Amino acid sequence: MMMNRRASRSSLARDLVLAAAGLAVVVSSAVAVRGAVVEPSLGSPDVAALSRKLAARGVTVPVNDVVLEEVDKWTSDAKNRAFLRESRRRLDVHRAMVETTLARHHVPSALAAVAVVESGFRRLEPKAGIQGAGVWQFIPATARRYGLEVKDGRDDRMDLDRETDAAARYLGAMNLEFQDWTLAVAGYSEGESAVARAAEAGNTRDAWELMRQGRISRYAATVLAAALVLEDPDRLLVD
Repeated sequence: MMMNRRASRSSLARDLVLAAAGLAVVVSSAVAVRGAVVEPSLGSPDVAALSRKLAARGVTVPVNDVVLEEVDKWTSDAKNRAFLRESRRRLDVHRAMVETTLARHHVPSALAAVAVVESGFRRLEPKAGIQGAGVWQFIPATARRYGLEVKDGRDDRMDLDRETDAAARYLGAMNLEFQDWTLAVAGYSEGESAVARAAEAGNTRDAWELMRQGRISRYAATVLAAALVLEDPDRLLVD
């Protein structure tokens, strides 16, 4: 009987050890998965290096929580990497014209990323129920405001040279108003009046704080994160 009880206790102890070991593996796996979701594929030092390269081209992007999350979305998903890779290929065909036009209006060349995010740098035809068209996705009202004709039989949004010039003037005008390229990019998507109201309501012109408050969307962060990744596409956009 004593030997049986000892054998039972020994067996029980062995089972408890095995169970504890199994639990440790489960917990470790859960932590690893949770870490994979939260932690960006590029660390702060990597993004900081990209940010320095972008700053040399006239756009200052801080290395903060919002930027790290948006960079991770571009780099950790195969479809997003492919989207940027193909967009860059299309942009490269017209890069000389685009960068010359942006420079003429004192807009950093890196903000060609706006057109990348808007359309994948594709000349998208007007469609029923969708206001935007062209590479820069101007809506008719804004297009006309910047000198583009949008009417039956003629749509200057489909003229890449004209639309790029209008986009550069629009971005430049908003930067003059806000004195901040991040807010200018936000205004491109949401309209300068909406961004001005958001800044007043939030009592700040810090675009990143306005995003955290939910007063403006993350559109500008998405664009600037794309611009960061496109600073080193051969390393960051491979499969």
